[in-house]
Amino acid sequence: MNTTPTLRLYVKNLFTIIFLFLCVSAFSQKVLWANELLGFSSEDRDMYYSPKYRAMQTIGKPNVLPTGTGTPCAWSPSGANIGSDWVSVGFAEGMKIKQIAVCENANPGGISQIFGINSNGEEILIYENAEPPTKEEGRIWNVIIPETNFEVFGIKLTIDHTKKRGQKQIDAIAISDSEEPIKVLLNTIDWGEEKVVLESMGYAINSAYGEVAPIISPDGKELYFTRINHPDNIRAKDDKFIKQDIWYTQKKGKTWSAPQNVGTPLNNEEDNAVTCISADGKTLFVLNVYSKTGRTQVGLSKSRRTVNGWSFPEKIEIDDFQALSHEETMNGKNEQVTHTEFSITPDEKVIVMGLKRSQTYGERDIYVSFRKGDGSYSRPRSLGPIINTADIEGSPFLAADTKTLYFMSKGHLGFGNGDIFVSKRLDETWTNWSEPLNLGQPINTSEWNGYINVPAASDYGFVSSKRSKNESHDIYRVTMPPQLRPEPLAVVTGKAINLMTNTPIPAEISLRSVGSDTSNTVAIDVIFDPEEGEYKFILPIGQDYVFTAKQKGYIGVTDSLILNREKGYREIHFDLAMTEIKAGQKMILNKLFFERAKYEIKEESFDELARIVSLMKEYPSMEVMLEGHTDNQGDLLKNVQLAENRVEAVKKYLIEKGGVEANRISIKSWGPTRPISSNASEETRKKNRRVEFTIVKL
Repeated sequence: MNTTPTLRLYVKNLFTIIFLFLCVSAFSQKVLWANELLGFSSEDRDMYYSPKYRAMQTIGKPNVLPTGTGTPCAWSPSGANIGSDWVSVGFAEGMKIKQIAVCENANPGGISQIFGINSNGEEILIYENAEPPTKEEGRIWNVIIPETNFEVFGIKLTIDHTKKRGQKQIDAIAISDSEEPIKVLLNTIDWGEEKVVLESMGYAINSAYGEVAPIISPDGKELYFTRINHPDNIRAKDDKFIKQDIWYTQKKGKTWSAPQNVGTPLNNEEDNAVTCISADGKTLFVLNVYSKTGRTQVGLSKSRRTVNGWSFPEKIEIDDFQALSHEETMNGKNEQVTHTEFSITPDEKVIVMGLKRSQTYGERDIYVSFRKGDGSYSRPRSLGPIINTADIEGSPFLAADTKTLYFMSKGHLGFGNGDIFVSKRLDETWTNWSEPLNLGQPINTSEWNGYINVPAASDYGFVSSKRSKNESHDIYRVTMPPQLRPEPLAVVTGKAINLMTNTPIPAEISLRSVGSDTSNTVAIDVIFDPEEGEYKFILPIGQDYVFTAKQKGYIGVTDSLILNREKGYREIHFDLAMTEIKAGQKMILNKLFFERAKYEIKEESFDELARIVSLMKEYPSMEVMLEGHTDNQGDLLKNVQLAENRVEAVKKYLIEKGGVEANRISIKSWGPTRPISSNASEETRKKNRRVEFTIVKL
C-alpha cells in the first residue's frame, strides 16, 4: 500500500466572511471532510515536484467546483478503461453516518463500491453502486445510506474502469450523520449592506482589441495598461501577428484622456507590458529584459521618467531567476507559453511574482523575493500551499500595506476559468496567510478575471475581466468596500526647500519609522530632484516617522510625522526646510527636548545633537552660539537661569559626547525676553521654549 504525507493547512481568517463550504441543515447536520490519506492504488504524477493529480488532493474540502473538464487539483488514478483503482481516506473523528459525498470532477460514475473503515481499521462494505453510468460531466455525488451500526473513521472508494471508461477525477470526500445533501458553496466575502459596483471604463479606454493588466498610479491620476492586437501597436513589417504594447491615459477632472501608446523605448517589436509603478509615479516596472537590438528576454526591468521621456529599461537582477513554459489553453488550443507577472512594494524592497519554476506546485505559482544590499533580489521563495495550488495562480498584486495580496487562481473554489482572490499575510515568514477569499460577483464571472490593481486611497480598484466568451478582455473600475480594502495608508508628498528663499533644492531624503512595532518597519532613502517635482512616500498609518534631509552646503534637517492615531487614508504635504551653511545663519533645534522646567537632555534629542556634531566636524573652523529661550510663565530670573542651564547642557554634550572643542561654542540665555510666538496659550508657548543655533564663523 502506498502512503503519502497529509497536506495540512492551518489558516486564520482575518476577514468577515461567509464560510459556507458546508450547507448545514436546520437539523444541525454534522459534516466531516477527509483529513488524512490512508492509501491509494495509483496516481498520475507531474514530471516536476507537484501535487498535481495526486491522491493527496482528496484531502480537505473541495478545491474547485466539478465542471467536467478536469483539474490538476483532483486525484486522477492511472487507470482509465480497464482494471480497478481505489483510495482510502480518514477523518478527524468517527461517527455513525447516513451519507457520503464524493466530488467527482470529471467522468463520474465509475465508483463501484464504498467501504466504511471502523476504529480497528476494518473495511466494511456500506454501499454497492448498481446505478447505470451517469451522463453528467462532473458532480457532487450524495450517496444516502441507512445509518451505519458502527462509527466510521474512514472511507474507501473502489473504481471499476469497465463500469465507466475514461480518465476519472475525485477531488474531495465527506461524511455526514444526516440525509440532508451536503452542498459545496464558494468561500466569498460577506459584503453585508455594502454594494459592489463594477463599471466598464467605456469606449474611451476599452476597444475591440483587448485591454488587460491595469496599473494605476498611487495618486490615481494615471492609468497604464496593456493593449493586445491593436493596429497602432509596434510590430515588425514582416510580422503576421500584432504584438501587445503599453498604453496610458491621464485623468482630467472626472474623465480620462484618450489612451496613447507609450512609445519607445518601452514598446518595441516584441510583446511589452507594464507590471507596476513606483510610489512617486516616476518609475515603471516592465516585463522582460531589453537589449539595444530590440529583442527581449524573460525577466523584469525598470524605467525612470525624465524630462526627455522614459529611460531605456534597466534589468532587475533576481537570483536564480527561472521562468519555465507551461501548457495553457489559448484560443481553444493547448500551447506552451511562458507567463511572468510581478508586483513590487512602494519601497521596492519586496517583489511578488507569478511564474513557473522547477519546483512549482502547479502550472504557475506565486513567489516572493527580497532586495539585497547590492540592489539585486534574493532567490524567489514560494508563498506556500495556502496560496498556491496544483493549478494556476498568477497576476499578483501586493497592496502598499505589504500585507494584502490579491491574485488570480484556477485552483481555489471559483466561478469558472479563473477568479480573483484576496488573502492577508499573517507574519514575517511570507508563507503564513489567511484562507483566500473569492471576491465574488460581480467582480468574478464564469470567464477569466485577474490583474486587480488598487491605488493608495483604496476606495476603488481596477480589474481586467472577460464577461463572456465572445467578448475581449476589458478594464473595469470596481468600488472597494471596507472588507476588500488594504490597511489604510498615508500618501506624503513634499520638497526639500531653502529656508530663507523658499526655493526647492536637491537633497538626500531618508525616512524611518519609529516606535515599538517592528512588524511593519519602514526605511526609505531617495534623492530629491526639484526638476522632477515632489518626493512621494506611501506609508502605513498607526505609527510615527522621522524624516531627514541632507545636502552639501546646508545644515541637515530632521523632522517628525506623527501618524500613530490616524485611522483612515490621508494625503499630507510635508516640506523639509534646510538652512544654508554661512556665517550669521540661525536655526531652531526643533528635535531638542527637556523635561518640563528641567535641563536634562532627553534621549530622543540625541539624533538632533548628532547632526550638529557631524556638521561641526565637517567644518572644523566653524564657531557657533547656542541661545536659550523660555516662555513667560513663572519667575523671570528662574527662567533666565533655566535657559542658561539648558544651553550649558547642550554645550557639555557636544564637547563630551561629540568631541567638539569648547572654544568653538559660546552660549547666551535670554529667558522669556525674546518670544517668537504669543504666550497666551500652551500651544503657542511651546514655540517660545527653544534653543537656537547660530553660525558665528566658518
